[in-house]
Amino acid sequence: MLNLLPGVALALTIAIVSMAGAQFLGTAMLGLPSGLVSPILIAILLGIGVRNFTRIPVSCESGVGFALGNILKVGIALLGIRLSLDAVAEIGLMAAPIVAASIGTALIVVQALARWVGLAPRLGTLIAVGTSICGVTAIAAVAPCIRARDGEVSYAIACIALFGLMSMLAYPFLADWLFAGSDISIGLFLGTAIHDTAQVIGAGLLFEQLHPQSQALEIATVTKLLRNLCMLLVIPCMTVAYARRARSADDVAAECSTPSLLGAIPLFIVGFVVMSLVRTCGDLWFDVPVWPIFVDGLQQVSQVCLTVAMAAVGLGTRFSAIRMLGMQPLVVGFAAAAVVGVVSLSLIRLLVSGAI
Repeated sequence: MLNLLPGVALALTIAIVSMAGAQFLGTAMLGLPSGLVSPILIAILLGIGVRNFTRIPVSCESGVGFALGNILKVGIALLGIRLSLDAVAEIGLMAAPIVAASIGTALIVVQALARWVGLAPRLGTLIAVGTSICGVTAIAAVAPCIRARDGEVSYAIACIALFGLMSMLAYPFLADWLFAGSDISIGLFLGTAIHDTAQVIGAGLLFEQLHPQSQALEIATVTKLLRNLCMLLVIPCMTVAYARRARSADDVAAECSTPSLLGAIPLFIVGFVVMSLVRTCGDLWFDVPVWPIFVDGLQQVSQVCLTVAMAAVGLGTRFSAIRMLGMQPLVVGFAAAAVVGVVSLSLIRLLVSGAI
C-alpha cells in the first residue's frame, strides 16, 4: 500500500488545487456564480500538463493507476446514492435500445473500416470493442481472449484515450447546444457517445458543474453502466468471431482463449446498484433529519473521489504514446468516435427528444 501513496497524493493534490483554483478564478477573479468554472476541467488539463511537461517520478505510477482504477470505481459506486432503484430501472429501459444500436453499429462499422485501411485484425477488434462498450476495460478484457500483443493493446488504449478525451472535453458543451438543455437527452448522449467509463463520468461532472440542477450525470452514469454490462454478451461473441476468422486465414498464432464471464462483471456496477438500494430503502424507512445529511455526505465523498480520478485521467494521458500511433489507427479511431456519436445523436432524436 505504501507504494501507492506518492501517486495518490499527486492526484489528490491536483484535485485540491483544481477545486480551490476553480473557486478562486470563477468567483474571486471573474465574479461568476459558483460552478461556472469547472474544477473537473481544470483537474484534467492540469494533470495533462504535469504528465507531459514535467518529469513524474516512477514511484508515482502505481498510485496514479490506483486513482484511475480503484478510486474512480468507489466514486462511481457512491453515485448510486443519488438514485432510487425505480429511477435506475427507468433510465435503463430508456437507454437500452440506444445502447444496443450504438454497440452493434460500432462493432460492425469499425471492424469493416479497420480491414479496409489494412489495420491488423486484432488491433481493429480492440478498437471496436473499446469504442463501442467501455474503453480500456473492454480492451483489457478482450485482449487475452484473442491473444493480442502488448503493442496492439497499447495502440488501442492510446486511440481510446485520444478520442475519448476530446469527446469528454467537447461533448458537454456540444450536447447542451444540440439538445437545448434536455437533461435526459444530454445524459443519454454522454453515456453512449463517449468511450471510457472515466471519460463519461468526467463529461457528466463537467456538465453538472456548469448546470448544478441537472440530472445529466446520473443519466449518463446509468447509461454507461448498462453499456459496461454488455461485455457479458459482446466479449464471448467477439472471441468466437475472431477465432473463426483466424481459422479461415490459417493463423495458428491467433488461437483464442475462452473468456471469463464472471471476471467481465465490473464490481463497481454492483456497488452502484447496492447504493441505489440503500437510497430506496432509506427514503422509505428513515424519515429522520440525519438521513439527508448522510446522503449528502456520501455524495460529497463521491465528488472528491471522482475529482481525484479525473486528475489521474490527465496524469495518464501521454502525448508520446499518441504520437506513436501512425495514421491508420488514428483514422479508425476517429471514424469509430464519429460513428458512435452520430448513431447516438440520431437515435436520441428519433426515440427520445420527440417524446419529451
